[in-house]
Parts: sequence; structure tokens; C-alpha cells
Amino acid sequence: MLKSNSAQMAAVLARGDARRLKKNDTPLRDIVEKIVNGATSVQRNLSTSMLLADHRRLRDDADQAQRELTQARTRIRQLESQLRQMDELVHEDQLTGALNRRGLDDAFEREFARAARGGVALCVALLDLDNFKQVNDNYGHVAGDAVLMHFARIVNTTLRSMDVLARFGGEEFVILLPATTPVEAMITIARIQAELAARPCEHEGRSLPVTFSAGATAYQAGEEKHALMKRADAAVYKAKHAGKDQAIFSGWTPHLVQKAMAA
Repeated sequence: MLKSNSAQMAAVLARGDARRLKKNDTPLRDIVEKIVNGATSVQRNLSTSMLLADHRRLRDDADQAQRELTQARTRIRQLESQLRQMDELVHEDQLTGALNRRGLDDAFEREFARAARGGVALCVALLDLDNFKQVNDNYGHVAGDAVLMHFARIVNTTLRSMDVLARFGGEEFVILLPATTPVEAMITIARIQAELAARPCEHEGRSLPVTFSAGATAYQAGEEKHALMKRADAAVYKAKHAGKDQAIFSGWTPHLVQKAMAA
């Protein structure tokens, strides 16, 4: 009962306030207007603050996006550099540092084009290490790896910068000799043989002699790589059967080789 009476009195007072406002009760109206204007001002200030906060947030987001974009570009450059390095590694034999079969194919293509374009000589030598299986069987594969690495180092220090050394497979290596005549190719092979004879492979206190049988041939304009390598392989076969540690130029007899090198 008491609560009901209180509610009725509040309603009567509210209606009275409304009637006084309608009768132009100036002091009260001014107070209300000030309250309304103040609320409007507060609302306007809040809206401005919110807009400034949104602007700062958008600016911060833009700055963050720019930083992330810069980092992404840097990462892309790093990945591109790594891909170039990996591509170089794909062309190299991991053990010896010589070119692998893929790298050799690219080198063949490049040197064939150069020989055809400039009309210069190009010789190819196939080198097969002698008694390599016995090294592996007698001293282990680690010793075999040491021999392969030693051989590649000696050859690389003997060749010119323009020459190309590639590991063809197992204990077989290929040398591309641009702008080289048959006689010059045989002299290069003889120089490698002399260097290896003077500097055997040292492994775990042992001196392991390294020799090879070689077959060389000259590029003929327009021929395919397989035809060139077939002749070189046939020459290696002859060198093996001639007693190993020999070099034969395709189409030449040992007498012609000796005569040409002595000239």
C-alpha cells in the first residue's frame, strides 16, 4: 500500500514539472537546456575522441602492415638467394665438388654452342680410376671417398679456369677442354698423370697411389653428346686393356699419340 502511494506521488510531481515547463518556467527550462546542451557536448567530444582513436588505430594498422610487407619482401629475397644456392648445389657432386651429371649436361650444351658458333676446337676426355674397387674392398669406402676427393683436387689444380671437370658416375670423370686440339688434350692428361704420381692420396697414414685410364676425342660439328661420349668410352676401354694408367685418343694408335706429344 505504501509503495503504491509513493509511485502515485512521483507521477503527480512529474506531471507538475511538465506543466511548469509548459508555462515557461524559465529557470527550470534553462537548467534543462543546459543539461541537454552539456549532454550534447559530451556526446560530441566522445564522438571526436572515438574518431581520433579510430584514426590512430588505422594508422597503427597501416604501419604494422607496412612492416610486415617489408619483412615479407626481405624473406622473399632470402628465399630467392637460397634457391640460387640450392640450384648451384644441385649441379655439383657433393663429395668432390665437381659438376654432377646435370651440371655436365648444361656444360656440354654451352660448350657445343660455343664450338659451333666460333668454329673452335673442343676435346672431351673420359677418365676412369684404376683399381678403385680394390681400394674400397681393402681400405673401406671412407678411403675410397678420400681417393675421389684427392683426384678431383689434383685435376682442378691442373686444369685451366675455362676447363670443366664433372663426375660422370662412380669413379668416372669427364673433362671438357674448350679451344683445345687433340695434342693439347693429350698433354693435359699427361700432366694430370704426372701430378697424381708425384702426389699420392694420403689417408690414415697410408699413401694410396691414384692412376686412371683415359679416353679422349674431339667434338665434330653437329654431333650429339652420346656419340661423343661413345667414342671416349671406347677409347677408355682400349686404355684399360692396354695395361691401365694409359691415355688413348679416339682414332689414334699409341704410336701416333707418342709422336704427337713428342713434337
